Amino acid sequence: MDVSNLAAPVEVGFIHIPGAGTHNFWMDEANQTLYAAYYNAGVVKIDVSGTLSGDMSSRIVKQVQPGGPGNTYVWGVMLANGTLYATDMLSGFWALDPATLATKGGGNNVPERFGSDQWVSGQVAYSGTWGGSGARTPGGPRGNAVKIWSLDGSGVPTLADSLIIPNITTVSDVAVTPDGKALVITAEGGPGNGLYVFNRASPLKPVLAGWYPVSVGLHTGEVAVINGRTYVFAARDPSQQQMDIFDITGVVP
Repeated sequence: MDVSNLAAPVEVGFIHIPGAGTHNFWMDEANQTLYAAYYNAGVVKIDVSGTLSGDMSSRIVKQVQPGGPGNTYVWGVMLANGTLYATDMLSGFWALDPATLATKGGGNNVPERFGSDQWVSGQVAYSGTWGGSGARTPGGPRGNAVKIWSLDGSGVPTLADSLIIPNITTVSDVAVTPDGKALVITAEGGPGNGLYVFNRASPLKPVLAGWYPVSVGLHTGEVAVINGRTYVFAARDPSQQQMDIFDITGVVP
């Protein structure tokens, strides 16, 4: 989209992969590369340098299905510390080489739940879980967990712990504030719906610092620091269709 006029964005280019759609994405500004989580089509690496127009399919540089055909449904990607991380709803939390998309490690490591969003901060990563239409296995747990990963020197994840959030079915978005002090989570699907802020004084053992309940749940949540204050911009679920803006400055000192 050309957003030179923010009041009237104009589509200038597109990519369509038959039978698949995108979810989250991550932009590598320095290298003019876009990484897209393309559900069953996997992780797609796209060259977005120069002028973009029309069918941009030829700009696809690499594509990989981390879990293999039939075991790939990528929710989110994030580039951090020279490693590309991908959370796959079916095959778990992966570490990939950003240049080749070859697997560095991880994967097939969350067998009991579907995966959702992720965030990496230093040598620790967090990935959410999804349970919007039921558990991964009959009678099994739903998406009420944040998986906590310890990353080795090459970026490969090892499961360190699981943070359970009561009375929800889905952890939708996961983020760490720019100062590294707080873990922010949007949750939906139960009486525990809403915004959660955890203290990261011990990154592998975050402690709840605050919760704001929202009746219908929060889906996407983005953290931004503006004029020295920290905000979360969060989208409510469709039955209320609105954006909530939270000032979380000082929730974690």
